[in-house]
Amino acid sequence: MKKAMIFYLLILFVSLSVASAKVLIKKDFPERAVIDLPVKPANIAVPYSGDTPHVSESPGEIVGRTFYDGQHNSAIGHMIAAMPNGDVYVTWMDGDNADQQPREVKYRYRNAESGEWAGDDDGVTWGVNRSGYTMIDLKSGGEAVATFHYGTPTRSQVAQELYPGYSLFQVVDTDMQSYSAEEIIWPKIAVDGNDIVHVLAANYVAAAEDNNNIYYSQSNTDDYLAGGMGNWEFIQGTEERLQVLSYSIDASLVSPKVARTFLLSPSYDPTVANQRENDVYIQISEDGGNSWGDMTNITNYNEIVNNDIGYLEQLPEPYDFWDPASHPTVGEIDEFWMQAYSNVEVFIDPSDVTHLIWTTTLIATRNDTTLAHCYMGNIYHWDDSTEEIHLVYDNIHDNPLWNDVDDPNDFFDRLGAFDNSVCDPTIGADENGNLFMSFIQFFAGDYCAEIDGYGNDNSGLMYNGEVMMIMSTDGGATWGSGDGDGVAVNVTNSPTPNCQVGECDDDGYPSIAERVTNGTIHLFYLNDDTAGFTIQDEGPASNSPMKYFPVPVGDITNDIEDENPGHVAEKSAFLHQNMPNPFSAQTAIHYQLESSSQVSLSVYNQTGQLVKVLENGSKSVGDHEAMWDGTNENGDKVGVGVYFYQLQTDNRTETKKMTLLR
Repeated sequence: MKKAMIFYLLILFVSLSVASAKVLIKKDFPERAVIDLPVKPANIAVPYSGDTPHVSESPGEIVGRTFYDGQHNSAIGHMIAAMPNGDVYVTWMDGDNADQQPREVKYRYRNAESGEWAGDDDGVTWGVNRSGYTMIDLKSGGEAVATFHYGTPTRSQVAQELYPGYSLFQVVDTDMQSYSAEEIIWPKIAVDGNDIVHVLAANYVAAAEDNNNIYYSQSNTDDYLAGGMGNWEFIQGTEERLQVLSYSIDASLVSPKVARTFLLSPSYDPTVANQRENDVYIQISEDGGNSWGDMTNITNYNEIVNNDIGYLEQLPEPYDFWDPASHPTVGEIDEFWMQAYSNVEVFIDPSDVTHLIWTTTLIATRNDTTLAHCYMGNIYHWDDSTEEIHLVYDNIHDNPLWNDVDDPNDFFDRLGAFDNSVCDPTIGADENGNLFMSFIQFFAGDYCAEIDGYGNDNSGLMYNGEVMMIMSTDGGATWGSGDGDGVAVNVTNSPTPNCQVGECDDDGYPSIAERVTNGTIHLFYLNDDTAGFTIQDEGPASNSPMKYFPVPVGDITNDIEDENPGHVAEKSAFLHQNMPNPFSAQTAIHYQLESSSQVSLSVYNQTGQLVKVLENGSKSVGDHEAMWDGTNENGDKVGVGVYFYQLQTDNRTETKKMTLLR
């Protein structure tokens, strides 16, 4: 212990002694992918019955806890990073009590070889004076670099770890002089291949109708303590404005390329506060951030129509997802319009290709008049190698969520601040160039019990989120858990409909490490046991876990057959997640065999008792499907709850869980 303390002090002493172009855009609307989504019955609201111990169904290891369930505004960035050997670093914003004060930043490190987390269960703390909104990246030697804002007046700071994994940090302020009248906060971070840190941030504005400005800075050297941070650069023109705090930055590890992206409203009207109608903009530097190319509008939604409802792109008909009879207060819709909303992220992959991902939302109109902001949307992708927009995930068509409310405006009350039906995407890649994305999806019927006085409509009926994952093996042109099938995998799979306070599994703020290492996607997320954001008065405070979940790539790939060498290896069998899940009448279980085999597919309850054998016999190579109608071997209906289905072949056993509702 004494030796370790002397080593820490030596490091600290040494540290302190040195411290003192326009692109072409494909304008065609992407082809829509039809997906199968779970169907759940509507909940019956019941009163809150008090504190009850809750055992989460959401997977992962608890790394820490927080009362601060609103980890970021809009774009969340990366709260987890990984080294090529699989070492993992995480950071999050903590609130110590139900008042969420003091607010502080936490950090933990996990050694890949031992699988152990350094430090105590509470994590390492720094910046206790209202610090938060943190992100993390790594220097080439494995030292963590985190950014956050801090203090009163608030300013952005960069924390540099002195030695990899030792949790000893020194903090340096960003520029306090260039714009001394501004509080430049909510920083995003990227570390390049030369260990220079790049920071993107926005100024605080007191009035909703005021526009935020965006600022950029980088460190003067790879030693932030000795060299300090450069001056803030004001990078936003007066023709566009930042109405929603959604921006991102990334830096190449193999070239001087740096990319920054923003959601900006093309119209500047200081009397109107509207966070929904945005375009996606990007700027790229080829010389390490010293000079920048044109600020380019990737989506150009504003070029499609300009009328009194804003700058949007019309969604092509038919509107087969909309049933006027199911929405009598709204009725027929003339047009649906799409715009970027809430989330955007930029990522430079190991091959130096720049990728953008963002979410959209819909507005329903009649006679050029807004009838409903629907908060139903999709996820899209763009890259600078093809200069085309690709559909990642369609959450508009064939989605039972449409029928959960009469008026789509009500989704705002149920989903929560800055949320869409799909939201919070983050992206990473493996060494072979396969892309992986995590995001949140909300499912029909999965919302908490009624809690008077909370939520935007004072009902507290807030949706519970699930963490989804999807991948691409062709640089982002097609996405899915199969060969571009558009289907995502529910990796948390923990519905808690009609849950009480402290009994929910509202999974949110999923962040994956940009590096996918050794066949593992490193996921870090908030497992909120009370739905709704406390900071937005959407639900009461609770001390919720922050979870680390290493997701095997094989669980997402669906064993895509690919002729390209180096892509994910095939397995002899693969068991899919049942669809729909949860279910009430019946559900389909798909599995694939790469060779003929004896097969047993059985359903078990939570105590391990056999409920029903669905398949038992010899099966040939290919795809297979079994149905379960929620009955046992005698044909009697079983009770609602969580069940497990297990596939056994000649050389493999796989098990997954499913949820039965009535």
